[in-house]
Amino acid sequence: MKKNDVFTTKITAYTSEGLGICRINDTVVFVPETAVGDELDVRITKVTSSLAYGRKESLITPAQCRIAIDCPSFPRCGGCDFRHITYEEELRFKKQRVADCLQRITGINMEPEEIIGADNIHHYRNKAQFPVQEINGSPEMGFYRERSHNIIPTECCLIQSKDCESIIKALKNWMVRFNVKAYDEVAHTGIIRHLYTRTSTKNGETLVCIVTYGNKLPHKNELIECITSACPSVKGIIQCTNNTHGNRILSDDYTLLWGKDHIYDNIGDLSFKISARSFFQVNTEQAFKLYSKAKEYAELSGGEDVIDLYCGTGTIGLFMADKAKSLYGMEIIPQAIEDAKKNALANGIKNATFEVGDAGGFSADKLGVSPDNTVIFVDPPRKGLDEALITTIDEFSPKRLVYISCDPATMARDVKLFIEKGWKVDRCCAVDMFPRTRHVESLVCLSRK
Repeated sequence: MKKNDVFTTKITAYTSEGLGICRINDTVVFVPETAVGDELDVRITKVTSSLAYGRKESLITPAQCRIAIDCPSFPRCGGCDFRHITYEEELRFKKQRVADCLQRITGINMEPEEIIGADNIHHYRNKAQFPVQEINGSPEMGFYRERSHNIIPTECCLIQSKDCESIIKALKNWMVRFNVKAYDEVAHTGIIRHLYTRTSTKNGETLVCIVTYGNKLPHKNELIECITSACPSVKGIIQCTNNTHGNRILSDDYTLLWGKDHIYDNIGDLSFKISARSFFQVNTEQAFKLYSKAKEYAELSGGEDVIDLYCGTGTIGLFMADKAKSLYGMEIIPQAIEDAKKNALANGIKNATFEVGDAGGFSADKLGVSPDNTVIFVDPPRKGLDEALITTIDEFSPKRLVYISCDPATMARDVKLFIEKGWKVDRCCAVDMFPRTRHVESLVCLSRK
């Protein structure tokens, strides 16, 4: 097998990144934008010592799960992975991905519960980030092509808020009208770097943040008029000045140009204040389903002490507070803890305490709670838990541990360490927080044997 060879084959499985897998002459080949059951001609694009990559040359017999692609930017923009298959097939892949990680890494053969799918797979994101570039002399906004900083212009995105389309057009028109240049990340010239939006699922209000290079922003009044007239649901416009030369989108330098600097959204009966820099789950409807399942796993009766590590702005812990005796949250980001305290106050929750600190340095003994009466929640970053924290949790030996993860592989790695220390997995499921992408949220409940 060598580059540019063409073979007729059939897709039999998916990689964890959603690439189709086929086997040609005893070599595993990964092929993007394919579906299990596709019979096709594959052109080899890269060969390594252990596997190969290819691309779809021609489709001979499409899989039953294959559907017509509904987005002109797919798959070039890299935002979605599964616009070519049915949602049912996508959910099957995601559930199997969680099951495979658990079996392959931990050695336990547990069938996850039925995956919790989304009722709404379009326009579900409440946060959008659009980089801005000059292309052929005109400002364009969209998403970076995968593994590049080249923008694929996108005015209409099927997973972002519908308001984004009107706001993108308004900002482009303003830039053209007043000759305001996009930021050039090579020459470090120009002004407009990113368009960043937050939208409330509850009431449809939108917060717009214009990220600029330098404090200068000419024709501000015209910008405000242009955006608000194009999109009346916009309730606040903010300028964020970012003078760094890296990939960081937001800075800590914000200026309110017009309206409010925040909006509110709800998860269940709880209301949360959201600013440009607040952490908040990007899919509000699915966040409610995820937290409800976590609450079910915790089996809270009203007398337990709840510890929420990596608590962020307190959303998970506060969701559990009505069924808990007390709530303690820890997070390393001071601003997030301030938001958590404000969220507790705004929702009338009086049994919550939040503290700035690294979860790895957590000490349950200082809280004066009983292990037999404590449930711990963890929702770590993609890299998973620190081994020191796993040891601390194990030594404390709470009643239950509910682990929420955005990466089933690192979750399974950590679960294996708990199993080796004498824990068992009681329940497991997957929750689809990001329809049409390969990403999946996983949830496990562990307890001592």
